[in-house]
Parts: sequence; structure tokens; C-alpha cells
Amino acid sequence: MNSNGARPKLSVREKDLSDKELRRALTRRAHKAWRRLRKSHRRVLRSCSANAIHDLRVATRRLQTLGDLAVFSTPSKRGARLRKRLKRLRHTLGRRRDVDVILSKLRERAGNTASARRRRILRAVIRRIGSEAQQVTKEMYRGTRKTRVKKIKRLTYEAVRGGRVMNQSSEVLDGAIRQAEEKWLAAIHTAKGRRSPASYHDVRIKTKTLRYMIELVSRFVDVAGAEATTEWLKAIQDELGEWHDDIELSRRVTAVLSQDAEYQANDAATALIKSLRDRAEASTGFASKLLMSLPNTWTTHKGAASSLSGSAR
Repeated sequence: MNSNGARPKLSVREKDLSDKELRRALTRRAHKAWRRLRKSHRRVLRSCSANAIHDLRVATRRLQTLGDLAVFSTPSKRGARLRKRLKRLRHTLGRRRDVDVILSKLRERAGNTASARRRRILRAVIRRIGSEAQQVTKEMYRGTRKTRVKKIKRLTYEAVRGGRVMNQSSEVLDGAIRQAEEKWLAAIHTAKGRRSPASYHDVRIKTKTLRYMIELVSRFVDVAGAEATTEWLKAIQDELGEWHDDIELSRRVTAVLSQDAEYQANDAATALIKSLRDRAEASTGFASKLLMSLPNTWTTHKGAASSLSGSAR
């Protein structure tokens, strides 16, 4: 709370930005975002590399954020269809991304462990998940190839040109940030009550959404404290990402070893599973404390942003 009792907010500094100017700026940004998506899409089909997959997933989020902003005042079927297509493509890539992370962590453990028995078990798990990764890659490739990027381009431009931005554009931009903030805080509130992996993961997704929206809006107008806030949100996103990866690693290794009769009574395999579960439990505890602290920390960040905004006017 600030000195007059009002809740501080991350605010857009007022600027004379007409509807026409904002539409033009959105169109330029849409073209740039789509070109990045098309380039990353081609790279995935050409190499299926982890970096290409990551870049394409990021490109879908940035383009989705732009589409959401374009139709913020007047939600449309075009905007909904664009969101659906981008989300489908991102999910197509997601399974391969998760497998890549798990294999990377397993190889790192296998290279660092001093136990020959544990190393053999880890290599067996790597071979098993690596075999699954080949099928996941084929499915990802087929799904990515079926994605019609030209259709995504058309929907993007229709959303931008069809969206009726209000005359006071700063109110629209500020409202888009506030909506993303409210959904993020609601996800945190739900996670506090449920304390489930799904609710924690939802906070991570909403963190990305808020971060990307602030980054996008700050390209059109000045947003007080935008850079510091997005860096802070990125750090939260990364922390929750580490938690998610630890949970998935524990789950996948436990599933693989539990299905193999050779390892069901193997003490080294049992010790490995326990080690991974202990790490996942500790990571969950850290994520829980982080989530509990977010609302208060966010108020502090917004208060600092409000002070910056006030001193700049």
C-alpha cells in the first residue's frame, strides 16, 4: 500500500498515442514476430534441435501475447483461433522439450557419479528414454510440419487490423497488463490452496504471460520499472522451471525402473529413486515458499515502479 492507502500498480506513463499510431505499431510488431516464428519453424523442421524448439516455443508465446493485446478491447473469433493454433503448436513441441531436459540431466548425473553401479543404471534409463525420444521426435516433426504458418500469419493480421483499440490507447495497454497481473495473482492464490504440481505449473505459465505482456507494452509506451520487473519475473519463471524439471525427472526415472523387473529389487536403483524423490521434494518445498512470498514481493516491486513513475512526471 502507498501513502494514501491505494494499492500501487505497475503503470503505463501517459503518452499521446493515437489509435492509428498504435495500430501501425502493432502491425509492424506483428510482422516482426511472425517472421521470427516462420524462421524458427523452418529451423525445427530442418534440424529438430533443442535450441530451435526453444526458439519456436518462445516465438509462439510472443505472437500470442501480441494477438491478445490486439483484441483486448474487442475479443474476436480470429483472436481465439490464433491463440488455439499457437497453443497447439507449443504443446506439440513441449513433449520433446521435456525429454531433452530429462536426458540432459541424466547424462550429467551419469558423468558425475562415482558409483559404477549407479552409472550403469543411469545409462540404461538414458537408453530407454532415448528410444522413446525418437518416437516423440517423429510425432513432433509431423505435428510441426502440419502447422500452417501462413494461416497463423493471416489470423495475426486479421486480429491486429480487426481489433478496435480505444481512443485513449494508454488505458488499453494499462488494462492488458492489469488483466495479466490479475490472472497471475489468481493462479498464485489457487496454488496456495491446492499445493499441487498442476497449480504450481499454472503459476509458472501465468508468470510468463505477465512478463511477455509487460515487455510488449513497453515497446509502445513507457512502463515504469518494466525492465527490473520483467527480469524479476524471469527469475521466478526459471526457479519454477527448475522445480518442474526435478519433478518430471523423478517421475520418469521412477516409472522406467519400476517397469523393469531387473531393477525392482536392485538396491542401487532404489537408492537412485530415493535420491531423485528427495531432490524433487526439496525443490517442491522451495517452490512452495517462493509462491507464498510472491504477492508481498510483487507489491514491493509495483511500489518501486510507482515511485519511478511519479518522479519521472
